[in-house]
Amino acid sequence: MNIALPGRRPVAAILAFILLVAGLAFIAPAAPANAANSPTYAAEFVKLVNKKRVAAGKSAFVANETLNKFAAEAVALIAKNSSATPKTAIPAGYDPAKIKEDARYVVGGSSTASRFSFAKANFPNNPTFASVLLSDNNYGAVGVYTTSTRVYVYILALQYNTPIFSKTATPTISGTVKVGSTLTAKPGTYSPAADSYTYQWKANGSVVGSNSSTFIPRAAQKGQKITVTVTATKSGYLAGPAKTSASKTVATGTVKLSKLVISGARNVGQVLTATDITVTPATAEGDLTPTFQWYRDGKTIAGQTGIHYTQVASDRGKKITLKVTVRGTGYTSTSISSKTSTATGYPLQSLKPTPTISGTPTYKQVLTANPGTWDAGTTLSYQWYAGGKAISKATKSTYTVASTVVGKTITVKVTSKKSGFATSSSMSAATTAVAPLEFTSAGTAEITGTFVKGKTLTAKVTGTSPSASYSYQWYKSDTNTKISGATSSTLKLTQTHINYGAVSVRISVKKAGYATVVVTAMRGAL
Repeated sequence: MNIALPGRRPVAAILAFILLVAGLAFIAPAAPANAANSPTYAAEFVKLVNKKRVAAGKSAFVANETLNKFAAEAVALIAKNSSATPKTAIPAGYDPAKIKEDARYVVGGSSTASRFSFAKANFPNNPTFASVLLSDNNYGAVGVYTTSTRVYVYILALQYNTPIFSKTATPTISGTVKVGSTLTAKPGTYSPAADSYTYQWKANGSVVGSNSSTFIPRAAQKGQKITVTVTATKSGYLAGPAKTSASKTVATGTVKLSKLVISGARNVGQVLTATDITVTPATAEGDLTPTFQWYRDGKTIAGQTGIHYTQVASDRGKKITLKVTVRGTGYTSTSISSKTSTATGYPLQSLKPTPTISGTPTYKQVLTANPGTWDAGTTLSYQWYAGGKAISKATKSTYTVASTVVGKTITVKVTSKKSGFATSSSMSAATTAVAPLEFTSAGTAEITGTFVKGKTLTAKVTGTSPSASYSYQWYKSDTNTKISGATSSTLKLTQTHINYGAVSVRISVKKAGYATVVVTAMRGAL
């Protein structure tokens, strides 16, 4: 932008402003060493300016921190009679034709406080400021600069037809600034609150990421300076201004290896393979180069530097492990070793069939294990299971179904042993649940005795085949309402029972391995 700062105007023009304000002779000073911006005085002047505007029927200037910073830099340059331009850029979107600004210094008194009091009393009332103080612009800022002899004042007024943020913030970067680590942009607090933000990440000034509040430096960014530029947006407001964070140098990344998984049977002739390894952070994987080394009881196995290793006869009884080392530009190198408590065993047998079961899974029936074809020279053994648990002493190729396994599925495991080879086992598929037997006859229930208060009724079953045991439950009439405590074969009648009009009994016919059957009988008034 091209704002004509008073500090860049001809000296004669500045003289005219100064003489109008103070009526004193002007000697262009060099700013002394103790000169400084005074935000406190600037705030006081803003109050005076806005009081003057309100009294004249104008609205108070809207504050904006970027304009305030611009004003502070401008008045410092004016005090030094510098023609330089403030480093801070005024937010875009103003009406260039309506910019108003003015600057001058005032003196009076031997102390800063007395000079400020003199300035405060005269500055806002000076008629030459009317065009700035009483303009129709809606945004404004005041800068004040004090020296040992003078108070410099600068005022700026602009017109924004679309409002701008009154408070913005310089973004910051959180997170460990190193290769592979996630960085997060924190936009800071805006007033009014922003609706959204856009982000642009740069490394040494070149764009490396956009449209995300996070960024992960890769190996190429090691040693470079990372910044993030944030632009705030809000409905009805001008976007921005874009604010850039302080730069941070990307350090060497660190990587952690974990969960090294080795698959494959621990037997001579079998292949071990590195199938999985967890790299943290995950983004490091593409930047790293892994190397492998296999070990036998902690000693290097010469030439075995791939992800696969075939176990040989000399490995039997030894523990085979793998060490993985990763290196990569931008990262420190790191290693991880696998762990195992299993030594390499004999070679595996060639054949391992899945056994089957023939026979009907019913109580008292005989089930037979069909082992399938195993290697020649093997010795087979058996173990039967009910519901997944081993059945005691059921270790033959046949099994007679016991009453204790009714309702459970049956499996059999065949184990093959062969000299010079690893023992091998194979489990069959499960049968259906073992079915119980049915009674040839459940029998007939009856009740003897007179349905009279004080008399005892007796329930019994006759004709059950095979013989069984019985349990009883008496009910109110023929309903499903149990008579509490009436669980024996006899029932001594009370007036309450008589009031039911009748009672019934349900007798459960039970025998191990057989399906329980219920028979009933009823007795009431004749």
